[in-house]
Amino acid sequence: MFRHVSVFTLENKEELDHFVSMLKAVGRECPTICHSEVGVNFGVGPKEGPGPEFGDVIQIIDFNTKEELERYPSTSQHRHLVEAGPKLVKVSAIDYEIR
Repeated sequence: MFRHVSVFTLENKEELDHFVSMLKAVGRECPTICHSEVGVNFGVGPKEGPGPEFGDVIQIIDFNTKEELERYPSTSQHRHLVEAGPKLVKVSAIDYEIR
């Protein structure tokens, strides 16, 4: 199994609920995704000095094969998310194999 994790930071926090709904819809509707989880950050990062940079939303999605993960960006569900979603300040992502 292969996992794709994305951490999103939105420019306009008022769009948070709508974006979460969009991410959940992608998890339900995209045929290559076998599991999806979306979470909203409630933590507060450090104001100054070293420490982690906190995003607003995380999406964790699993795929049965590496090929399905690699096809995900070209799916209509992902393209809609990119085209119709809110403006993002930052997106961090990581892909890895679950053994």
